[in-house]
Amino acid sequence: MFEPKQSDVFYNEQTKQMFVCTVSSISGYKCKGSSEKIYGAVPVIYKIDKDTNYKSRVYPRNLDTFLSDGSPQDQTSELFDLTPRCTPTNIESQTYFTSITKPLLNYNKTKDRYSVSFLGKYEATDSGFGIYNYIFQYIDNSFYLLDA
Repeated sequence: MFEPKQSDVFYNEQTKQMFVCTVSSISGYKCKGSSEKIYGAVPVIYKIDKDTNYKSRVYPRNLDTFLSDGSPQDQTSELFDLTPRCTPTNIESQTYFTSITKPLLNYNKTKDRYSVSFLGKYEATDSGFGIYNYIFQYIDNSFYLLDA
């Protein structure tokens, strides 16, 4: 797996809010009843209070209860949206990132959406690299994943 990386602090001039993102690795089983693991990445986003510098997590909301939230088939945890679904056997599930770039956190004021993007270098050198991009909307002090 890769070492987690943190973005620069992002200040939204329109809303006067500050955010920072850390990208960590995540793994899970390929299919129900399978012992084969799949790997992915999870952006952990924090809102920073300008007055106190206190960070509060705005995504994922259920990180502390992830282990008790069920399996990918149950769909009770939003973190399962970040791992691939049960995939055909011809896709190499053991391929994972060995390193990633520093994530970039941006805001599209026209669409009122935030994005987190980074590049990842795969374990197998012939696999090259992958581009990850997550699109979020900020509602009621939480980020909601719209697309990945």
